[in-house]
Amino acid sequence: MPHDLYYRVLTHLQTCLPNIELHSHISLSLSLTRIPLLSQTTFFDHVIIDQERYTASSRAVSAAGALVAMHTSSHGGYWVGELHDIFVINQPAFGIQHFGWMCWFQHIEFDTSNYLGSIVAFYMVLSANIY
Repeated sequence: MPHDLYYRVLTHLQTCLPNIELHSHISLSLSLTRIPLLSQTTFFDHVIIDQERYTASSRAVSAAGALVAMHTSSHGGYWVGELHDIFVINQPAFGIQHFGWMCWFQHIEFDTSNYLGSIVAFYMVLSANIY
């Protein structure tokens, strides 16, 4: 697992599983109760959720199949992002954990009169999260 992804997962698990004292596998633990997060991970090309196939952009020829629109409110709000990786971690301390590494985009509206074509909006990376 790449280092940046490893530390995002470690931080996420430390937040979501506070009763398990996880630490980085490269750091020394002064406590016998602390458990190192192993970097052994299984990556997948795609996942099927509710009969919809989502492809990880890191494994796809194009990122088109990796774009995800998530409904966020009853007023019709959506967040759009790129599903970068799909992976599973399995350790005895916490069992099987399924993850998707999302890079969320933020909608930006601006005056397109100075630009050629019919570009009406761009998206920029807002954040990258582990779910």
